[in-house]
Amino acid sequence: MKRTTTVAVVALAVSALTLTGCVAGSSSSKLSGTHIGHNTIGQIEPGVTNKAWVLATLGEPSSKSSLDSADGGTEIWRYEWTHRRKASGWVFPIVVGSSNAETSGKAYVEFEGDTVVRAWRDVTPYRDDDDDDDCADDDDSAQVIIGDDVQVRESELQDG
Repeated sequence: MKRTTTVAVVALAVSALTLTGCVAGSSSSKLSGTHIGHNTIGQIEPGVTNKAWVLATLGEPSSKSSLDSADGGTEIWRYEWTHRRKASGWVFPIVVGSSNAETSGKAYVEFEGDTVVRAWRDVTPYRDDDDDDDCADDDDSAQVIIGDDVQVRESELQDG
């Protein structure tokens, strides 16, 4: 009788662990470059903000470019960033899963002389698993333009 009770208790314990499973997981997040958020870009006031303020607030840009123009004083500063997120988890012995997501973006500040003419940012969400979900925050999925609504293509920029 004692052996039957022991076997029953062990069987019950194994069943409980198997049915409930062990849950474990991990995640990591890495930001490279200088992330410029929509609130930060919104603080830039065309016609008021100058290069010194932009440099002090945003730091050194990833690149500086000059545009050929009649006034000769148009310069665009570009800031680039990439945010990578990895997550994995499992419920033993049933499910194993992982997710990798990446959001990259660029922010631009255009100057004429020392004064900001306009500022904008582009954000590209990317997810390398099969989900159709957007991995960027809803606020990051649109382009924000402060100043004149004139589009400048990256191919028009000449790194200087």
